Amino acid sequence: MTGTSSNSVNQIIDKATGSSENAEKKERRGQKRHPYELLVGLILVDEQGQCSDSIVLRAINLSPGGVCLSSRQALEPGQQGVVQLMRTNGTYALAGVEIRHCHYIEDQNHIVGLQFKPFPKGLKRESFLDEQGHLRLFDPLLKENIEG
Repeated sequence: MTGTSSNSVNQIIDKATGSSENAEKKERRGQKRHPYELLVGLILVDEQGQCSDSIVLRAINLSPGGVCLSSRQALEPGQQGVVQLMRTNGTYALAGVEIRHCHYIEDQNHIVGLQFKPFPKGLKRESFLDEQGHLRLFDPLLKENIEG
């Protein structure tokens, strides 16, 4: 093994076989992830209860504990917000979330993990309803989920 340390080789083998710490953490997940490749709307809420403009992101997968997203911008772990998700029947739902992690992958892309939580303090579902009591879309781009 010229030119490589045994430590580097072991790390590569561990990663390839799923024995590395990162792979081990992924396998400890108690809830199964399901493919969910749709656009979602995200509104972040600051500590004063002020809502950001909506951000449209591409979801990667969904589990009972949260949703994994792809983002062109870095999002700060610990931030709370509300995510708008489309059900399989085409209706939309809101869920409170907290950003758990944001990792840069490449080409200005980040993987963002959101954990489902209660709505942020002071924010109510009714804030997102129109005059007829229907849920408003956070962004017109979310119509692409329905229109295909």
